[in-house]
Amino acid sequence: MLGARIDLQLPDDGRRVLLGPNQCNRIHLMHGRKTACARQAWTLIEILVVIFILCVLMAILLPILDAAREQGRRVVCQGRLRQLYYAWNQYADDHAGRLIYCLTWRPQLPWTSPQGRNPWLLGRAMPIEPLEALSREDWRDMLGQGALWPYLREVDMYGCPACPSQLRISMDSSGLMNVTKTPIRLSYSISASMGTDGPLPDVGGLPSAGLQRVGQPPLYVSSFQEMTSPGPGARMVFICDGDLRAASAVFYDEPRWHSPPPVYHRDGTTLSFADGHCEYWKWSDPLTLRLGRLARDNFAAYADTAHRGETLTPGNPDMERLQRAMWGGLGYSTESK
Repeated sequence: MLGARIDLQLPDDGRRVLLGPNQCNRIHLMHGRKTACARQAWTLIEILVVIFILCVLMAILLPILDAAREQGRRVVCQGRLRQLYYAWNQYADDHAGRLIYCLTWRPQLPWTSPQGRNPWLLGRAMPIEPLEALSREDWRDMLGQGALWPYLREVDMYGCPACPSQLRISMDSSGLMNVTKTPIRLSYSISASMGTDGPLPDVGGLPSAGLQRVGQPPLYVSSFQEMTSPGPGARMVFICDGDLRAASAVFYDEPRWHSPPPVYHRDGTTLSFADGHCEYWKWSDPLTLRLGRLARDNFAAYADTAHRGETLTPGNPDMERLQRAMWGGLGYSTESK
């Protein structure tokens, strides 16, 4: 009891000590403090429960954080698409409404511009060797030789942050391999129907120059004046392809993919239109997603798939939507589908 006297016998020499009330109180409080400290220790079960709760919270929060990160990349991508559109539109203003040539020129091909016009950029759609990658200076050189560069002199504007970075591999004097990451990648293409008078020589299977639609403007648009019914708000200009291509193309007279469907924005892509607005399209058809992921992860496998005719997808709403945006309509009937 507090305030009582206690007679203690010391274990060392057997002496007996009489403790007063204050000393008894001090011993009692110290003993109580030790007991409280001992009770603060965690058991193994309690630790496992805490770890389990943290794992559940991480499983809930990680998809939300990933979605927020993708939303940020998408906003940046659409901002860059708008910058590309402004440059594209300014070029047309400086050339009496004539649209910039949509095709990129590639050194591997024996021709430059068959229509006698400068391409919008000097590009290489595929590397000469599998491990080759271009540095920022290489990209600047390629862009600087294109017709759009005087209107948009910023390398970063030509690449989407959602597209994967490239690895630049080089050998030093001692024979060691150096690998550096290059966050620059040209990932936007212009619609194959824009800025040209006819089919592109590097894009086979597209409608011929003589093919016209009754009561509608030509399939290939070379000026703003030709964009009527549908108007500029329904005609696609730039698309985030995820890689540099000769031009973004899809067939007109049959439901077949030409360029693979891009899937770098959470199974979708971003586009800009001839009136300046941008949109995000999320693909809905499972075959669209399968082809897009196949091309993203293994383009050679996608090329084999296309060669076998497996890119023909009748009744695909993603296909029809992109064909209407590119060509202004469909070149085949969908009544039986």
